[in-house]
Amino acid sequence: MKLLSKQVVRVDSSGDGHFHASRTGHVHQGIDLEAKQGEPIFAPFNGTVTRIVKPYAAGAGAKSALSGFDFEGSNQTVRIFYGKAIQVGSSFSAGEVIGRVENVATYYGTSMLNHIHVELRDAKNAILDPTAFLENLKKK
Repeated sequence: MKLLSKQVVRVDSSGDGHFHASRTGHVHQGIDLEAKQGEPIFAPFNGTVTRIVKPYAAGAGAKSALSGFDFEGSNQTVRIFYGKAIQVGSSFSAGEVIGRVENVATYYGTSMLNHIHVELRDAKNAILDPTAFLENLKKK
């Protein structure tokens, strides 16, 4: 089951949405998937929404209205930024809607394609490359 109806990596004038793409002072730690505001985000496996997260912990971005969420299942955690989740603590089955895509233009302006940011973490919270995980979802 896919996270989105289409899983296309964002590449636009604002940058490359692939894992480890260059950023100012660091590398990208997830994958950006193009998505329309309000588009449903589907559960790729059975799990639970574990917490709400903010994409920006400090600075001007901390005041952003954009949000995100973590969900767990299959011995991994997936973090979605720029998506509003169903209620924390909610359990879900693969294929159910677990959130809706937000509008990144509220923070980035209109030069960046709307998208969700997807991170994959292991049981020790280490960031993993989500490329293979997302490719496998396309096949299901």
